[in-house]
Amino acid sequence: PGGPTDPGTLPVQAATEAPPPDPRLLQLVDRIRAQLTDPCLLALPIMRGEGQLTVSLLSDSDRNASALTDELVAGIEGDIGRETLLLDPRQCPAVAFARRDTRYPVFGLGLQLDAQSVASGDSLRGQISNGTGYVQTLLLVDENGAVHDLRRFLLTSSRVTRFDIPVARMRQPRDTRQLLIALATPQRLNTVTARAGDAAGPFFD
Repeated sequence: PGGPTDPGTLPVQAATEAPPPDPRLLQLVDRIRAQLTDPCLLALPIMRGEGQLTVSLLSDSDRNASALTDELVAGIEGDIGRETLLLDPRQCPAVAFARRDTRYPVFGLGLQLDAQSVASGDSLRGQISNGTGYVQTLLLVDENGAVHDLRRFLLTSSRVTRFDIPVARMRQPRDTRQLLIALATPQRLNTVTARAGDAAGPFFD
């Protein structure tokens, strides 16, 4: 997901003749805001090519995930994709932090990855958009709940900020879920430097 932003200081940069939003997307956003209140449950509506709408559900429990998505999409026209990503409970403070954004589940920043899955020895590549003019921060919350400062991997241009981050797992290979959070602030966040490596709970507090 993109990171929390202050809606009063970070305007969304829209194209001058942007097409109107898909009414299904608007309906889904309203339902997510009204129905999903669990602090460790993040539902993200995603528009993909060809007008494909998908609901991505991130939670520390897969209990009732199917029922929740059924309730969210009930009565909305068209085929809506669904995906559920299971998180470690130690990552929950990061999810709760993202939910505090007043725009949730639509964020002020765009965060796109070149690939959703990255093998050990490869690189995590992607970009942050809509943060021009602000100091940008990229955080990774690993499967143990530790928060890592990835700012040194950011390369900012006039329109987007790219990143290319080598990934290596020191232990036996296994599937893990990592969370990425992008932030845009008027000034550099010294607290990130001071608290990098902390567990998500005290870090996001």
